[in-house]
Amino acid sequence: LIRPHEKYENIVVIDAGHGGRDPGTSGGGVSEASVNLAVVRYVKELLDQQEDWKIYYTRLTNILPDLSTRVEFANALHADMLISVHCNYNPAKSMNGVEVLYSGVQGQGDLLNSKALANICSDYVSEATGLKERKLVERSSNLHIIKYCTMPMALIEFGFMSNASDLALITSEAGQRQCAEAIYRSIESAYARMDEN
Repeated sequence: LIRPHEKYENIVVIDAGHGGRDPGTSGGGVSEASVNLAVVRYVKELLDQQEDWKIYYTRLTNILPDLSTRVEFANALHADMLISVHCNYNPAKSMNGVEVLYSGVQGQGDLLNSKALANICSDYVSEATGLKERKLVERSSNLHIIKYCTMPMALIEFGFMSNASDLALITSEAGQRQCAEAIYRSIESAYARMDEN
């Protein structure tokens, strides 16, 4: 048997957050898990056309891989990067925009590390969707998938389901496709950055 990293030069893992019995947050009668999955399926449509990258998905149906399974899967693949898709929520309904979470300890000093990948994703998702670009959030201490990931990773919070304007966009096919395109462009940009090295 040949391990994936021995066969493929470029490996990416895409994670649709939550799923199954864990719907995540919600808004307007729509669950976060379903939005995350829809975005990832649109990402897959784009990535299926890309022959230079080997893409793995933690889920493509409404199942719930546990957090350890998600991160151990990516680590075992020796993936170049992991991108996890989520939606946000805040009791203050005025809160809106894109936040991207990252590890502040992974890959410090590397040309592509978690913070650099998070910054790329934040720029592209905000630009593509028109959502406010809020900030990068360092969460390596208490978020399992970020804490134990051994590769550059970004957890994209694709707008706030508690905000009416954000919700209208992130539950629309057009908005989800815009986010998917931004993720595709983020991967392209990340690989271009790695090639510079």
